[in-house]
Amino acid sequence: MAGGLFSVIFIFGQQPQTQAPLTPETSKGTGININTVKQVVTRDGKTEWELDTDSFNYLESKNQAKLTNVKIIFFLKNQKKARLTAKQGILQTKLNNMSISGNVKIQHQDYLLETEKLFYNHAIRTISTDIPVFLSGPGFNLTADTMAFMLESECTELKGHVKGIFN
Repeated sequence: MAGGLFSVIFIFGQQPQTQAPLTPETSKGTGININTVKQVVTRDGKTEWELDTDSFNYLESKNQAKLTNVKIIFFLKNQKKARLTAKQGILQTKLNNMSISGNVKIQHQDYLLETEKLFYNHAIRTISTDIPVFLSGPGFNLTADTMAFMLESECTELKGHVKGIFN
């Protein structure tokens, strides 16, 4: 990654589900299960996002972690936050990209976005989906086939059969 220091902090709420010590076989890639994980990701001294999940199943051979009951806070400019909740997700541990699915909701100020799956690209700080979304806010409801939310600019792009009701 170009341009800056990158750090990840893990805070574990409980011991791993398995009571056996890590063996060479486990550390080579079968997996590690951990309950109640909080991960804070920073770049250049700024917190970019915080992940809370009920379970974190790390698969070293795939450089990914399977997540359940996902809650993520994305930190934006001027101390604003976008809060995501979903049933499950996959974190690509080398890149910090995430695929999130199952009753996905993002709350940003007075706006609510709902879909069934989305992707977070950490390098460009963009949340996107290629399946239908529902976006609501004060005085409007919108639907679209695809969506991209650029976290740095706080702009949302809707494409494909965009329909709305404005009050």
